[in-house]
Amino acid sequence: MNYTVLTEIRWKADRFEAVKRTLYTQLTAILNAPVSARGALLAT
Repeated sequence: MNYTVLTEIRWKADRFEAVKRTLYTQLTAILNAPVSARGALLAT
């Protein structure tokens, strides 16, 4: 396998992990927020 291809696959996997972590953090923040704040977050 080409080194460049391996690097790109690894980079994409890292990007996916970062996006997943960000979404998980946002979801946790929404779930932990009070109901009024939750409505404001979902409205944006």
